[in-house]
Parts: sequence; C-alpha cells; structure tokens
Amino acid sequence: MKKIVNNKLFLSSFVADLISNFGDVLYYLALMNYVLLLPDTKFALAMITASETLPILTGLFIGIWADRTKNKLDTILATLVVRVGLYVVVGLLMGFAPALWIVAVVCVLNFLSDLAGQYENGLYMPVSLRVVAAEDRETATAFKVTVKSLLQIAFQASGAILIGFMSYQNLAFFNAGTFLASLAIMATLRPALAKLLKENPIQQVEQTETGTGIVKGIRQSIKESYQAIQNIPVLKASIVTIASLNAIFTALSPLVILNMKEFSGFVIVNTGTTIALISILFSVGSILGSSVGIALFKNVSLLNLLKFSTLMPVLLFSGFFLHNIYVVLAVLFVTAVTLGIFNPKMNALVLNELPEDKLATVGGGIDSFCQIGMVAGQALVALMVTLLSATSISLIFLLLSVGLLGYTVITGHKPKKEFVQG
Repeated sequence: MKKIVNNKLFLSSFVADLISNFGDVLYYLALMNYVLLLPDTKFALAMITASETLPILTGLFIGIWADRTKNKLDTILATLVVRVGLYVVVGLLMGFAPALWIVAVVCVLNFLSDLAGQYENGLYMPVSLRVVAAEDRETATAFKVTVKSLLQIAFQASGAILIGFMSYQNLAFFNAGTFLASLAIMATLRPALAKLLKENPIQQVEQTETGTGIVKGIRQSIKESYQAIQNIPVLKASIVTIASLNAIFTALSPLVILNMKEFSGFVIVNTGTTIALISILFSVGSILGSSVGIALFKNVSLLNLLKFSTLMPVLLFSGFFLHNIYVVLAVLFVTAVTLGIFNPKMNALVLNELPEDKLATVGGGIDSFCQIGMVAGQALVALMVTLLSATSISLIFLLLSVGLLGYTVITGHKPKKEFVQG
C-alpha cells in the first residue's frame, strides 16, 4: 500500500477521475430533481434511463476504437475538452423554462458524454500499465474501490446540499467545471506520462485504410479478443458468472419493496430505515472487503471467490422466501465484502494477463456483456412484478441461483489454468 500512496502519478490521475465523478453524481441528482418539475415525469425518467443504458451496448466498439487510437495522451485530453463543452451547452439549455424537450436534448448530450468517458477509460488502460507495476495493480484497485466507496457517501450528501441552493443551470456549469479541473490535472501529468510511453511504447493494433478493411479489422479484433478470453478459463468462467449475478441481483430492490408491502415483519422500525440499512451495510461491506479483506484473502484464488459469490444469492433469496429481513441484511453485507475482495483481483487479472493492444476492446466487451445481464434481469423482474407475489418471485430467483451455483462449481472442477493473485 505504501508504494501506491507514494506513487504521485497514480494518485494525481485518480484525483482527476474522482473530481469528474463528483460532477457526474451531483448532476445526476440534479437531473432527477429537475424531472419532478415536469408534468410528464415518467416519460422524462424513461429517456434518462435509456441515455444511461445505451452506452452499455457500445462498450466493445468504443474499446476497439480506443485500442486503434495512436496518440492516446492527447486524445484523452480531447475527450475531456469535449465533455466540458457538452455540459456548457447543458448549462445554457437549463437557462430556459423547464420543458420535456430540454430533457430530451440533455439526454442526448449525456449519452455523448458517457461515450467520451468510455473512450477516455479505454485510452488510459494501457497507459496505466506504465503507471502501476504488475505486482501492485491488485492493491491499487483495492485502494481505488475503498476511496470511491467512502467518497460516494460524501458525494451523495454534499450533492443533496448543493441542489438545495444552486440553480440547475449553475449545477450544469459546475459539472463542466469538474471536467475542466480533470483536464487541467491530466494536462499537467502529460509530460511525465509521455516520458513513460517513450521508454516503453504501447503496442498498437494494425490500422486499415478502407471502409471494408475497417469492418474486417473490427471482426478480427472481436475474434482475437474472444480467443484471448478463451485462453484464460478462470476469466471466461468469471464473465459468465458475473453477468448471471448481475441479472439475478436486479430482483433485490423490487423484492425489498414487495416484501415490505406484503409482510409487516420485513420492516425494521420503518420502510425508510430498512432501505437505508441496506444501502449502508452494502457500502460498509464493500469498503471492508477492498481494504481489510483484500489483505486477509490475498492468496485466495479467483475461482474459489467466484464459487463463494454464487452461494450468496442462494442464501439471499432463501431469506426473501422466508420473509426474513435479518437474513437478507446479513447476506448482503457478506456479499459486499466478497465483491470488495473479488473486484480488485479480477481487475488485476484482466490488466496482467490480456495483451495490452486489446485491453480496451476486451475490457469494453466484458463490461458490455456483464451489464447486458443486468438489463435482461431488469426486464424479467419488471414482468414478474406485475404478475406474481413476492414469495413466488423469491422462489423463482432462488431456483435460478441454485442453478448458477451448480454451473460455477461444475465448471470450476477441472480448470485448464488457474491464476492465484498474490
């Protein structure tokens, strides 16, 4: 941990990321409040949800684009300039009286900003390999998760306060300002990062000139990325399992609400307290997992953590089926601790084992695939909620969880190659 804290390049780039994250959190809260001023709030919310969901489907292609970009440092700065400009436009729009058309335009601009953010992350991935040594990447990720989890609470609280006395227009300009601050920090770091890249140049994907060549190149990138994942069985198993877990856990919030409505014993003090406890326990568990847990379980393999993770939804939906809030809270806490340990190990595996010229492509593809599981789960839960009781939904997801646990155990019996992070 000492090496990470003393790594000025790592800390400075992380601070730049945190500043822009604060702007995003603040403006998302502001936008949620803004739509309440409109008569057609539901349609506005649907547009916002779509603008937040659509970038999930572009991860693979944005990753391919990032891997094929030669001048990564200057392009990173350009993406930040674009995001500053987009939110300046949002600020100007917020000067008009609240209207649905403004939300529609803001959603388009927010979508473009998210794409720019994805592109920036993809560009920075191979650069980050020069900033943090291979043996320190798991610790670095754990540090980032811990700090982000702690600051997320502070961001939400301070955001709620700022919304109380700042206009929506000023909040949009404030968000643009956070990207401007990130741009200033990254511009300051550019000479040091350029020196690292000069000493250890980034491998580049071969470029093709014609339209047909580009399409062929994209197909080849997808094929090679798929093969890279196939060559690491534990990574392949992890992706399928994480996507399935994301899909299954989408039932969490609806089941909490349904159980509180149908069973008075599922409530602790009141509904507000119950919902707050879930959020607090999950945040605390994530922080403990990524700080204390990552040190205690440093030599535990990803495969064993994966098996343990798939046991959690079995216990969770058993708690829902029995309508026992205390079992649900306890399992959620352990789940959060497990994820806090698992995620840094998974990130280190991706960074250390995949070819650097395909990092953004594979990383974007992994993110898209895992998040698509969540989208599918949300659609399934939305249908179930209208037709079934809390008990029936709990039973269905309990059975699905048992199936996932069985799949993970079976596929983990004879792995061709297992990586132990240590």
